[in-house]
Amino acid sequence: MMDEFRVERIAATNRTSDASPEELRACERLLFDLSARFANVSGEQIDAEIEAALRQLLVALGFDRSNFAEFADGGSQSFLCSAAVEGVEPFSRGQIPAHLGWSVSELRSGRAVVIRSYEDFPPEAAAEAEYYRRVGIRSQLAIPLRVGGRVAGAIGFGAFRSTREWPEELIARLKVVGEVMAQGLVRKRSEASCGQAKSGGDQYSRHQA
Repeated sequence: MMDEFRVERIAATNRTSDASPEELRACERLLFDLSARFANVSGEQIDAEIEAALRQLLVALGFDRSNFAEFADGGSQSFLCSAAVEGVEPFSRGQIPAHLGWSVSELRSGRAVVIRSYEDFPPEAAAEAEYYRRVGIRSQLAIPLRVGGRVAGAIGFGAFRSTREWPEELIARLKVVGEVMAQGLVRKRSEASCGQAKSGGDQYSRHQA
């Protein structure tokens, strides 16, 4: 599993506007690990590897919760995996709640959601801002993940213990890490679809015979 790799924990303090060298190195290590493992991992192991990677990011970067969402063709969107530190509730797998609709709309449009404090929410995201206050999310980052020209999902990170900045360098590296995960998931879905098509074709051939 991914969390067998040793990583350094970065103290969960208020962040500056620049990514620390430790944060950038942690992302690079994880990207190297993911690229090597996802190149050979079987489709049925993809979900477990994504969840393990989310846990590793929590440890390495001092996040309190991390999530991976899948955006399927046809407009559905769901949380595939979620990891959280002790005392923080991870998101349940399944359909993304309606009160997060503003973020989903932004992400599907290819725009990252960068929330450093409640003041960053626009008026149309009032319901989402209220949810953040109610559950205690102080800062949030969500990054759209493109595969083959379309937004296939998103990776998100929440801070409950302190507000934090989201430096552009860190966002760029997390995006690359997330896209490795998304490519693995898209490959899994494609393999499953091809398997179903082959099974259907075999049944048709037997019927014709």
